[in-house]
Amino acid sequence: MTVSYDVLVERATRGYRFLASDEGKRLGFDVNLLNPDTIDLSSACCCALGQTYEMGSYWNAIERLAYEGYPVVTQDGAWDVELDRDNRSLVYAWERQHGFIATRGDNPSPLRSFAQLTDAWREVIKRERDLEAV
Repeated sequence: MTVSYDVLVERATRGYRFLASDEGKRLGFDVNLLNPDTIDLSSACCCALGQTYEMGSYWNAIERLAYEGYPVVTQDGAWDVELDRDNRSLVYAWERQHGFIATRGDNPSPLRSFAQLTDAWREVIKRERDLEAV
């Protein structure tokens, strides 16, 4: 099943707004650091979390989110204790629904999924910044 581009834009919008929120700022994210020219969702350092987190890496951001109780998968693959250990799709749901990752469920080709998600983030960054400028 391939997820539509509109769904990816919706997810990226949710992610952008989380990063820009008071909660995102409290956690150490700075949405102003997002660079639409260099964002690349397939790269741990150039993805939305990697560019905006004070420690500069997707995995560092994920560790912080996990520490705060967000349902994410850490680099070592540890499960969040709040989640159903037998249902891996729940683990990725929060990250996917906020446009931070692409999964095989989004598109049979992971590289294509990340490219489309990157395009969605570029669109969202431009739109949200235009709205903020008004």
